[in-house]
Formats: sequence, C-alpha cells, structure tokens
Amino acid sequence: MSALGRPPGAIYKGPGPAANPAHHPQLRGRFNDFLDRVDDLEHRNFRLERRNEDLTEQVHDLRRQIRELQGNRSGVRPSSSNERPPATAATTGNGAAGTSTATPAATPSHGPPTAVVPPPSRLEERLETLPLSRRMDLDPTISGRSPPDSGGVAPGPPNPQDVNGDWHGRRIETVEDYDTVRDAADQGSDSALLYIGYLNATQQRVPHHRRSAGIRELLKDWGRFSKPHEVRRAKLHEKHGIKQRLKARKPSDPSGEETIIGGPAGTSDGHHAMDTDANLAPRAVSEPMPAAAPLTTSEPLISSDDVASPEDTAMGPCEDNRISQAEQRFANMNPEDWPPGIRADVDGSPVPISAQMLRSPHTPLADDVHAWEVMDSLAPALNELDPTSAARRTDFLQLSVRIWAVADYVMILYGCMRAPMGHRPVEPYPFELEPYNTVHIAAWYHDHGIEVDSETAANLHQYAVSAYPFLPGALPTGPPTHAQMTAGIAGQQMDLAAIRFQYPALHFSQPARDWTTATEDYFTEGRAGRSDRPVSSFPAVPPAVPREPRPDTGPYSFPSSTTVDAPRSAPTPEPGPSLSGDTRRSPSEEVDFEGSDGGGPSGIISQLFPFTINSSTFTLNGTPVKWTDNYTYVGVTFASGHRNIFTLHYERKAAKAKSVAGSIFSVESFVGSLPPLQGIRLYNARVDPHLTAACEVAIDVDMQLLKPLQAVQHTFLQRLIGLNPRAMRAFLFSESGLLPLAYRRIILALRYLMYLLSLPAHHYAACAWRDSQQLFHVGKACWLGDLAIAIQKIPFKRPIFNPLDVDLDNIKILIDEVALAAAKHVDNALQNSSKARLLRGRKHKNGDGIPEHRALALRPYLLVPAPKHRKALAALLLADHALAEVRLRYQERRQPPVPREWRLCRLCGDEIEEPLHALFACTNSPTLVALRASFWDKCGTGTAAYHGLAPLETLHQLLLDDNMVNVFAKFCYLVLELYDKFPMFVPAAGWLRGVLAEPADRRLHSLDIML
Repeated sequence: MSALGRPPGAIYKGPGPAANPAHHPQLRGRFNDFLDRVDDLEHRNFRLERRNEDLTEQVHDLRRQIRELQGNRSGVRPSSSNERPPATAATTGNGAAGTSTATPAATPSHGPPTAVVPPPSRLEERLETLPLSRRMDLDPTISGRSPPDSGGVAPGPPNPQDVNGDWHGRRIETVEDYDTVRDAADQGSDSALLYIGYLNATQQRVPHHRRSAGIRELLKDWGRFSKPHEVRRAKLHEKHGIKQRLKARKPSDPSGEETIIGGPAGTSDGHHAMDTDANLAPRAVSEPMPAAAPLTTSEPLISSDDVASPEDTAMGPCEDNRISQAEQRFANMNPEDWPPGIRADVDGSPVPISAQMLRSPHTPLADDVHAWEVMDSLAPALNELDPTSAARRTDFLQLSVRIWAVADYVMILYGCMRAPMGHRPVEPYPFELEPYNTVHIAAWYHDHGIEVDSETAANLHQYAVSAYPFLPGALPTGPPTHAQMTAGIAGQQMDLAAIRFQYPALHFSQPARDWTTATEDYFTEGRAGRSDRPVSSFPAVPPAVPREPRPDTGPYSFPSSTTVDAPRSAPTPEPGPSLSGDTRRSPSEEVDFEGSDGGGPSGIISQLFPFTINSSTFTLNGTPVKWTDNYTYVGVTFASGHRNIFTLHYERKAAKAKSVAGSIFSVESFVGSLPPLQGIRLYNARVDPHLTAACEVAIDVDMQLLKPLQAVQHTFLQRLIGLNPRAMRAFLFSESGLLPLAYRRIILALRYLMYLLSLPAHHYAACAWRDSQQLFHVGKACWLGDLAIAIQKIPFKRPIFNPLDVDLDNIKILIDEVALAAAKHVDNALQNSSKARLLRGRKHKNGDGIPEHRALALRPYLLVPAPKHRKALAALLLADHALAEVRLRYQERRQPPVPREWRLCRLCGDEIEEPLHALFACTNSPTLVALRASFWDKCGTGTAAYHGLAPLETLHQLLLDDNMVNVFAKFCYLVLELYDKFPMFVPAAGWLRGVLAEPADRRLHSLDIML
C-alpha cells in the first residue's frame, strides 16, 4: 500500500458539480418539485383515461340508438344506397370473376329522410387506384389463380379464408369500419354477413386488451345483429358446407361432449344458439397438422392467420383428443395471458413461469388448468349489466386460492360443518360475497362434490400454492399454516360461521331460487330437531339487546305502514335473533327489501335490473332520493362501484392533503427554508385533518388504500427535515415526534369508540354501536370487526383488544398500548438497521431535564436556526450524507456496491469514511485538524467534560447540550464541505473480486407497512 494506505490501482471519484454543498439544497428542491410534477401528471393522465373510456362508451351507445331509430323509422333503406358489393367467390360459390351492376335509383320516397350509408361498391373505386399486384392480392377474382396444392390432402370443404376472409380488403379496426360492413350485410351482402359471423367466432378467443375498437363493437352488437339474419345465415352455411356446433351440454351431463352437426341435412334454424364460429371438418392428412402460432400484436388481430382454431382438431377424426378446450386455448396464448399461477409443462414436469417464458409459447400444466377450470366454473358469472360482477368474481377466486393453498384447511372447514357431501351440477356462485368469510366458499365446493381426498382437491391445492404469491397482501414466506388461519379472531369467526351456517342473501342480479344444497338441508334439519345429531350442538343464541323504538316522524323516519318482505336468500331459517316482532331490522335491510307499490324501482337500478329489485322510492323529508353510485355525506364519500365503499374517499383526501402540503412549502420562496418546529405546527393544523378525515368511520382494513395518505405524510417530513426519498421511514417519526399515520388513525377511532360508549341509549350512534356488536356476535362484517382487524395488523408489541368486553377503562388502556406499539415499532426499526448506528443509545431530556430513552420526540438539533447547518447535522445523523459510508453502499451506474470495510477515508485511507471518523478521528488533513481545534475552542470551558469519552458518546453529549448544538451543527457543515473538495476513494473492481459484500439490512416491506 502507498503512504496513504491506498491500494495500487484504486481510482478516485471526483465530486463534480453535483457534489458542491452549495448546490445540494437546490438540487434536492428541484428533484422534489420534479417528483411532485410527475405525480400530478400521472394523476391527471389517469383521470383523462377514465374520461376517454366513458366518452367512448357514450359514443357507442349513441350510435347504437341511432341505428335502432333509423330501423324503426324506415323499414327499407332508400334504393339509391341499396347497391351491393361485387360478387366474389365467397358470395357466389364460383371461382370465376364476376361483375356487379348498380341497380337504377328508384323514385325517392316522401317519408322522413334517412342517413345514406356509403355503398360498399365504392371500395371497387379504391381498388382501381391500387397497383395491379396489390389488387390481385386483395381480390382473387382478378388474378384467377387457384391456391397451390398442398400435397397429400384430400378434397374437402372450402378454406375458411375463401369463405370468411377479409371483406374486399377491408379489415375492422374502428367502429366506422364495422358500421360499413354491417350496413353492407343488412343490404344483402353474403360475404359481409359471413365475415361478421367468422369474426364473432374467432375473436371470442382473443384477449380483451388485444381487440380493436371495431371488434369490441362487433362482439357487443352480435346478439342484436344475428337474430334478423338467422335463416339467411343457415342457408349460407348449408350452401358452403360449414359445420356448426350445438350449445355445449351442462357439466352435469354424463356425456360431457359437444354435439357436432354438419352438412346440408343437419342444418336448421334451431342450431344457432351457440353459433360461435364457422368451423370446418379437418381433412385427412398424412402427417400431423402444424400447431397454430401464438397470438402476437405485430399483425392486425382480426386476420384469420392470427387466430387459432383449436375446435378444428376436436371436430375431426384425430387420434389424440385428450387435451381440454381450456388447455387448447392456453396453449395458443403466451404465458403472460394465462391466469396467474398456472405452470408450464416442460418434459412432464411443472415449471413456474419466469420472466423469460412470458412471451414464448409453452404448454400449460394439465392439472393446473383443471384446477383453474373448477374455480372458474364455480365463481360468480360475469354480467355486463352488473357492474359488481367482476369484483365479486375476483374476490371469490382470491378466497378460493387462500383456502386451498393452506394444507388441510379445507378439511377443517368441512369438519366444522359436518354436512354430507353434495352432488349439485357446476353452477356460478349466486350469493352475496363476504370478503372475510371462508366458510361460504368451502361450503360451495362441498356442495358440488369436491372431496378432500380426491384428485381434483389435490390439483386445487397445488394450483393454489402456485397462485398464492399473486394475491394482494400475500405473505413473503408463502401460504400460512392452518394454525395461523384458525387462530385469534379469524378462528372465532370461522367457528361461528360454520356452527350457524347459512349462505348469504342472493345477489340482487340473481332470480329467486327454489332449490337448496345438501349443507343447507343438513343444518335446516338440525335446527328443526329432525336430524340424528342433538340440537344442543348449536350454541345458544345471545339474547337481543333491547332497542329504543324508531320514531315514526322526523327526517330519518321510515313509514310504519310499509310492509317489509324477507330477503331473497336461502329458504332456511336465519340463525340468531328473529327479524320479526320486537326486534327491528337494520336501516339497510329496510331500504333494500321494503315492499313495492307496483311501480317498480327507479333510476339507474331500474334500467339495469328491472326484474331483480322489489323496492319503492326512499324519501328524505318527503323528497325522493335519487340513485347514484357515489355520494358525499358530512365529508365522507361513499362509492358503490368499488370493492371498498370508501375508496373514493381515500383518493380525494389524499389529493387534498397533497395540495395543502405543496401550498405550505411554497412559502419557502418568500421566507427561505421552513423551520421544522413551525412546519410541524402547520402540518398538524392544515395537513393532518385531511389525512385523518373520517378515520373513525373508514377503518383501515385495506392498507393499499392508506398508502397514498402515508405517502403525503412521508414526503412532507422528508422535505421538512431535508432528507431524500431513500431515507428510512422510521427516521421521520423518531426525529419529529409525530405518530405514524396508521397508528394515529387507530387511536382516533378508539377515541370515537369511547364517545360511543358515553352516549345515552336512545342516541342514534349508540343504536348503531349496538347493531355493530350484534353483527360481530354472529360473525358478520361490521365496524367493530374492522377495528379488531386493524389492531391485529400492529406488529411487534400488539395490543390486546377483546371486542366482546368493551368498556371505557379498557379502551383508555388500549389507546396507551397503541401509542407504545408505535414507539416500539420505530425503535425496533432503528435498532435493526445499520443506517441508525449513530442513534443507538441516544438520550432525550424529559420535561424535568432528565435524560431518558424516547423513541419518538422532536430532537433539539432540529431547532438550529441556520438551515444549512441544521440539514448538514441531520444528514450526518440519518445516513443521508455524501461520505463514502453511504455513497458506496448503493449501486450507481456501473459501480457495484462496495463492502463497508473498503469504503476508506479519502483523506487518510486507513479507516472507514463515516461521520465519527471524519468529525473526531481523522488527522491526515491539516485543514480538518484546524477546523476541529477551532470548534473545541468555541466550546470554551465545557470542553473538559468530553475528555476521555468515546466518539459516539461525545456525539450524544453534544446533541444534549443546548448551548453547543448550534456550534456543533456549523462544525458538521464545514467538515462535509471540506470532504466534498477531495475526490472519493473508490476501489477498483479487481480488488473487490472474492470479497463478500456486507449483508443487506433492508427490512421487509411487510414489517413497516404501518409506518
């Protein structure tokens, strides 16, 4: 080594313009402004995209209405626009070229004017302007060429491209393209009619995001378009020998096969209920047919060359017909379009999908596909008229993965119910979905004959384990154990739901049912005393809490004469207190199920579901209340179109808080850097009210909704202290003394609970509290259950909360425990991070001036009046400085992370370049030694107290001394400024070979989700 201890071959990294300390605050400010601008643009882009989708849907609806009005006002189109496209081989069945002559214009009618659609024959004029070679490719009648002989292929029906190819070189890319082809089909063009039917069949298998706007319009309009043309289409199919599929049998059908019909004799009007495509019988071949290429986005999606036809194999006399339709469909897709969790079959072994496999064709594992088919068939069906069907289906599939991924958990659920195995045919889940109730999902599989020791159950378990990491909030270690699933409140709710089992009410989009399942029959007989098991096995139902009668008059009263019908649920009795007699219904049930006066529902619901809701108009002070999907009441926004009804409330409050925070920091352009003490006061007065708005109502059961609010708090404190976004979140609270937002919202909700307990019994809020208690007793989702779930998410020092024993004294103790848990969380993060080495063992003076350990407090060094000195000291303490210890721990461009023992001082080259060495130990620079001597001289007589102390103890004592902290902050600023003048020592890559890097001390995100 050289005289300075530097190894040969070491390089130096100069600070450059960005390393000048005078520019650091400006660059940080510009960077933060840039991030704010990016966030604003992303939010604006998101709103514009949603607006664009809404406008597109409105345009499609208006066009459809215009077509309907035109059809009603004029049954026959004007003859002047009744020209047909030129005859081709697709329309005449003759390969010879044909011509088309426009019919003479008839006498114009005197009826109302109708929109004249451009005749398709104008396409011929466009073809005339193209080169001859291009026209020969687009119109085979021009060239007169026949397809080349493939060899070894027996004569068969016409090729699909010949009958169903592009329509005169026109592809459906936009809605206008579809309108043109549709109008031609309405005017009598056989080729246009066959082409639309062909696209409806093939594009059903194309993922939704790959369909063009015209194809989406075609698929939506198919039901209305196909009915008037059924007879005509049947004749065309018979003419060209196109075989058709009948509607698939139900899964309960013992045959389990599709019925294929074909030929002129087998074609009839009744065979078009499932007229999905124009499949052709495969011809006899001497070698296996090549597999269809996977879908790509490089070519137009409507081309027949880009669409696979797996049904062709299923219809012909092929030898290997064992693969299912779902496997065929997935085999023709790239793995990126498969449902999450399905593995690939590589040489007979299951292989999880990696990033390299996403865009290349692979064969899906048959067992995973079978498991997914079972889940998919039992999940709620998608319904275009039901805006909640997609969310209900997603919740069902996620709950299915959760229960099947845990070993033996389904067996435990089956054992809790002890009902006989059901044998119902496969059907979609028709009930309301409770997001946290796994018993209903398990019962649905039980009622459909899924036994725990069957091969299907084994496939479900293996697929669920593979799909579990894709779930929101999945544990990084994999699925939980059955002991974890059945412990605590989750186990209590499972036991209650299993012992008092009943399916939820039918979803409002489902018709009333006249059937029951085996599990329901078993529990019905048990409640009625007709079963072999003793009725005493059911626990006693807790008595109903006496309620104050609801007033018959007033702004929130319900008409006493209104007849209340029972909910449309299963015909089994509801466990628990009776809903008739002295026990009144909850307001939600009275609104949903009150009797109809014969006029039916009104508003949006009546347009979407006129046959499923039996409700009269709800009035407030005599004024009818309009139906809407979101509404703000006393500052709380409720939205029914989201999975969580408070989603819109979270988004709006996060946007308002971010706007207010930006306004606060805008004063820096007038007064300079905002002092932390005044900034915290402004935060508590202006920002915190938005971040905690309605937190006593909207309990944080979904931490994903809380993230935008937490981001506002993090960004505000980072800018206030002077840290970059990469700094530890625990520093923000340990130095400012503020509580993390998640803990503060729980404490405010508990304070609101204390207020509820202090109310008189006749108060409306007290009545709602008793309703929540009863719902919790019977295992239903409620406010009390949400509060228990939020408290259970607290890591480390978890407070003890018993929802069955709630009083004022217990809640006061619980609030203190939540505050202690927040301090413990922050302290644990600091103790287990190498970034917080300088803060371990630090003391803080209490109100009496006695030093003590405090995890959360406003530190005295943040009161230093000079912004540059204050931020320099904060950077040294919180691992946000420009010394090698921090700069070299991260990868920058092509420079890999450097182990800590190689982050040597740029001045002496002997020790690690970290704050304690730079402040108190390094003696290789005369300038640094002079700065240190000047600092101790300014300390005066207090210098003797620091003799003999270790550097870390000296640092802690200086931070506690109110008289010296200002001088010490300036000394830190001058030291950092001196180090920036010298190039940083960076070891050459050769010196790092074989040297193990320092173990990463990054904490799991799941541990600090509450910070």
